Amino acid sequence: MTRSIAHDVRRGMLAATAITLLATGCTFGASSKPSYSPTFTAVDCPAEVRMSTTRETKCGYLTVPEDRSDPSGRQIRLFVFRVEPDIPTTAAPLVYVGNDLGTSFDYRLTGFMANNLDGPEVLGLEARGTGYSEPNLSCPEVEAIAPETATAPVDDPGLRQAFVASVKACHDRLVGQGVDLSAYGIEEAGADVIDLAQALGLKQWDVISKGSTSRIVFQAMQTNPSGLRAVVLYNAEFPDTDPFVQAFQSTRASIDHLASLCNADARCSRSFPDLARAVDEAIHRFDRHPVTVRIAGVRVLVDGSRLLGDLRNFLADIHPDSLAYLHLPATVDALAHAKDPSSSLAAIVSPEVTAPTFCLGYLPTCSGVLNHGAYYSALCRDIAPFAHLDSLAGLAAGNRAWASDYANGPYRDVCGAWDVAPADRSITTTVASDVPTLVYSGELDPFVTTQVVRDGIEGLPNGFILPGAAQSHWVNGGQPPPCANDDSRNQFLADPTAVPTARCQERFQPRFASSPL
Repeated sequence: MTRSIAHDVRRGMLAATAITLLATGCTFGASSKPSYSPTFTAVDCPAEVRMSTTRETKCGYLTVPEDRSDPSGRQIRLFVFRVEPDIPTTAAPLVYVGNDLGTSFDYRLTGFMANNLDGPEVLGLEARGTGYSEPNLSCPEVEAIAPETATAPVDDPGLRQAFVASVKACHDRLVGQGVDLSAYGIEEAGADVIDLAQALGLKQWDVISKGSTSRIVFQAMQTNPSGLRAVVLYNAEFPDTDPFVQAFQSTRASIDHLASLCNADARCSRSFPDLARAVDEAIHRFDRHPVTVRIAGVRVLVDGSRLLGDLRNFLADIHPDSLAYLHLPATVDALAHAKDPSSSLAAIVSPEVTAPTFCLGYLPTCSGVLNHGAYYSALCRDIAPFAHLDSLAGLAAGNRAWASDYANGPYRDVCGAWDVAPADRSITTTVASDVPTLVYSGELDPFVTTQVVRDGIEGLPNGFILPGAAQSHWVNGGQPPPCANDDSRNQFLADPTAVPTARCQERFQPRFASSPL
C-alpha cells in the first residue's frame, strides 16, 4: 500500500398473518406524477431464512407498482426479511440490498453478516425479479444449454446461436405472462429501496450492498431520500462503470496486483519472478493445445478462452486465508510450465460443473442462483446502451482468448434478444450525495479496480475508501480473515463522520506456498 489510511480514506467536508402498513403520501419522482402507497405484508419465513441466524427473524412482502408511471397497473411483491436485534437498541435499522445484480440472496452469508453487526435490525430486500420476490425472472431456457457451454469454445457459432435463442425464449415467455421487462432496471429498483423505508416508517436507516447492486443504492441516493443516514458498499460499481471495459482493465489489474503481492514475498518472488507473464503463457499454452478434462463426471473443454475466464472467476472468489489463495502463484506457474498441470487445471476449472450458463468470467458471483432476466433487464436497459463497445477490439490487442471472451463475448449478443427500452442517459450520471459512504475496495478484485472506486466517489464529499491489499470481490460478513479484528464497518456505522481504520487490511501481506493446487 502507499499512503496512510488517513490519506487513502477519501473524506470531504465532512405470518400468513397479514399486517399491512401503508406509507403516507408516497410518490415517485416529481409531484405531478401519479401517487401510490406501497404496502408491507407479513408472512411466514422460508426455512432457509429462519435457519440463517440465531436471531429472531421475520419476513414479508413489499408491494409496489411494476411500473411507477402506471401505479394502478400490475403490482409486484418484493421479498423482505427482518433480523431482529438481540437486545433493545437505538441503532438505525440497516437495509441490505444484496450482492450482485440478478443474484438471489445467499442466506448463509446474510445471517453471518447480521451476526457480525453491532446490534441493529437488519432488513434484507430481494431486488425485483430475484429470489423469493414475485415475479422471479429466472430463465430455465438459458440453463438448459449449460451442458453445451462445457464442451464447446465460447465463440462457437452454434453455441452462441443457442444462447441467443434461449435468451429470446425466456424473454418471450415472461412477456407472454404479462411482465414488463423494461420495469426491472436500476431506477425502479432504487425506488423500491426508498419505498421499503417509507412503508415500514423508518425514521433513520442505513444501507449495505456489494458489487453491482451498488448501482441500485446510488440510484436511491440520487433522490436524497428522507432518513438515509449512512451507506456501506463492497467493491462498488458506479452508475457509469462499464463492465465490458472493466473485463479487460480490472482483470489485468488483478493479475498485476497478484504479481506484486508475490514479488513482495521473498520466496514467491524467487520461485515465480514474472507471474503476469506466466498467466499469458498459460493462456497461450491452452490456446495452442486445448485439452478436455473430466470433473465430477462432466467433460469440460479447456482452451485459452476458458482458462482466462475461469482464472478471472477464481481471482474474484478467493479469500486471503484460503489454501487456494496461498497456492495461486504456484498454480499459475504450473498451468504455464508444468509437464502435467492436470490437478492445477482441475482446481481452476471445477466451478464449470455447477455454475450458471455463461457466468464464470463474466459475472462476479457464480456460486449461487442467477436470476438471468433480472440481470438482462438491468444490463440492456441501464448499462450496455452506454458501454464503450467500439473500444473492446483494441483492448484485446489481437489476443484470441481476450477477444473471444470479452471483445466479442456472449453478453454482446444478449440485448438483441432481450428487447427492453434503453434508459435515459441520466442513469449514468455521477452520483452526488452528502450521505456518509464507506466503500471497501479489494485491490485483487478482477471486476472493479480500486481506481474506478476512487474516481467514483468524487461526488461524495463524505465518502471514504478502504482498500484491501490482499482482498478480492469481498463477501459481506465480518471482516474477512486474517483481519477479523478490524472492525471498521461497525466503527463507521456507530459514527459515520469519523475516519474508519483498517490497518490490518492495509498492511496485510500473504505468505504464498511454493506448491500448486
